[in-house]
Amino acid sequence: MLAGIDLVHVPYRGVAPALIDLLGGQVQVCFIPMSIATEHIRSGNLRPLAVTAATRSAVLPDLPTLGDLVPGYEASGFYGLGAPRNTPTDTIDRLK
Repeated sequence: MLAGIDLVHVPYRGVAPALIDLLGGQVQVCFIPMSIATEHIRSGNLRPLAVTAATRSAVLPDLPTLGDLVPGYEASGFYGLGAPRNTPTDTIDRLK
């Protein structure tokens, strides 16, 4: 909405099928994790447009942020690690 473009959300069951369709030309744009996209970018199979975080990535420092192109835009991911309630304390301590 901030960019004034109309995109259609296509739900996928994971990033792998979305990436296959992106590489195969079935979809034109996709938000995928940098960790998955980097090798495809370096090999020339994907053309990156921007990162969604507020700051540029150390992995691809020449890649602008989406906020550089669309002022006010920022999105970043969150990953959490969970364990069952009765997980032993020593296991939890090792995961910290």
